Amino acid sequence: MSKLSLLNWNVEGLIQKLELTDFINFVTTFDIICFTETFVTFPFSSSVFRDYTIFTATAKKLSHFGRASGGVISLVHKRFADSVQLLTTDFDNTIAFKVEKHVFSTDKDIVFIHTYIPPCESSYYNTSEHGYGLEQLDECVSRLLETMDEVYLLICGDFNSRTKC
Repeated sequence: MSKLSLLNWNVEGLIQKLELTDFINFVTTFDIICFTETFVTFPFSSSVFRDYTIFTATAKKLSHFGRASGGVISLVHKRFADSVQLLTTDFDNTIAFKVEKHVFSTDKDIVFIHTYIPPCESSYYNTSEHGYGLEQLDECVSRLLETMDEVYLLICGDFNSRTKC
């Protein structure tokens, strides 16, 4: 079985951390990097991550004041690029991609779902089309699984402990 390393980190703002050498040296030791609460509102690219394929789910500006909310960025080392396929999802703060089974020497492909679920009381839900919190994740998983053969799932991210809705 191939050894592959994964990092999932709620960074609470990514851009300012890109100037921190220790941060960059640490995160780039991983094959798959999943950042949540990036607050990044644009398609992300950075020369710091030139050895990675970058997938972005942008943060949302919920009011005229303050910073954006959420945002998810997944990075997959380019040595796995031919074995990774980005999957289509129309859910905010969610990225899904499939890794071919030979990478892990498994009998099925692995679908990674990387998500950020806003807290229950967030104003994000005032405009959401997909319900609250874990309901969104459940719907996303169901829709993805309808479109493919049997796979393994790996779900990571920030699910927020305040998802009582």
